[in-house]
Amino acid sequence: CNWSGVECYEDGNDRAGHVKVLNLEHNSLDGDVPSLIWNLPFVVEIDLKENDITVDFDGIENAQYLETLRLSETGLTSLDGIGKAPSITALHLTSNELNSD
Repeated sequence: CNWSGVECYEDGNDRAGHVKVLNLEHNSLDGDVPSLIWNLPFVVEIDLKENDITVDFDGIENAQYLETLRLSETGLTSLDGIGKAPSITALHLTSNELNSD
């Protein structure tokens, strides 16, 4: 895992080589986040804050180990489906366009 913003589990761990943290904060991302992001089997943290993105939570139930999700300042308008996330303990949503309709 030699990519900027990607941290993987170390050798000697049964999860070695798998993504642990995906930090794409303030990366000038624009557009739809592929729902395949939720298929990272052992990811514990995803940080997409400060990007102009659209997030669909379809499939988030596959992110069995995801504990921290940072989506502040992304233009997020809905949380539909996020309740299916089995392990989230920290959810960052500040400065978005969420409505309570």
